[in-house]
Amino acid sequence: MNIPSHLRYAPAISLTLKQHHYSNGRLAIKAVDCDTGEPVACLTVNIPEVFLAPDEVLIKDYSENEGALKSLLLAAVVEPLAVVPCGHAEAIKCRLIKDLS
Repeated sequence: MNIPSHLRYAPAISLTLKQHHYSNGRLAIKAVDCDTGEPVACLTVNIPEVFLAPDEVLIKDYSENEGALKSLLLAAVVEPLAVVPCGHAEAIKCRLIKDLS
């Protein structure tokens, strides 16, 4: 699936979203540049102590990933559910509403 980027450091590119899995089986969303195929960002974080349903992810929308949530929301890829503490920042717990596989 291709979407426009709203990432702070890569605002003018198109992203291809790829579904992956962390070593504990949880979903991960990675973004690559549509034109070059180069990796751009992993849009999710893995916090094992946070309960997630099989179709839920934690979106990293801070630091170098600022704008990740906006990109995913505008493309109707995720539905936000809750804010989760993530160290000194916060991750956004979301339901994946489009199949990325």
